[in-house]
Amino acid sequence: MALALSEQTLAKILIAGTGLSPKRQCKLLRRLADAVDPAPPAAPVRARTSAAKRRAAGRVRWRAWAERHNSGHAIAPVTYNALSLAKLIMAGWLPRNAAELYPAKAVGEAISTLLQYGDLPPKKNLLTR
Repeated sequence: MALALSEQTLAKILIAGTGLSPKRQCKLLRRLADAVDPAPPAAPVRARTSAAKRRAAGRVRWRAWAERHNSGHAIAPVTYNALSLAKLIMAGWLPRNAAELYPAKAVGEAISTLLQYGDLPPKKNLLTR
C-alpha cells in the first residue's frame, strides 16, 4: 500500500501525533514509514550447507569413536564370504532373514557377539598339510 500525501496532509498528521504518548507516536511513525517504503520480504531460511553437514557427520563419528574408546572397545575390518555367513546363520549367531539380505552392521554385530560370548576352539594350522 503506497501513500500519496501532500506536505500539508503529512504536517497535519504529524502535528496531531504530538498529542499522543511516545509509544503511540513510534507506532504511528512506523506505520507511515512502512506505508511509504515497505520493508523487503524476509530472507528465506537456508538449509545446512554441505560443509555443515560434513562437520555434523564428523561430530557423530567422533562421539561414537570416543564412546568405544572410553569403554575399551575397538573396531577391526573383517572379511567374510558366503560360507562364513552361512555358518553364522546356521549356528544361530545371525538371525535368519527371509530376503537373505544381511546389512554389514548386522553381520558385524553377530561376529562381535560370537567373539564376546562364543566358546571358540583352538585354531588349527590350516596352511600346513
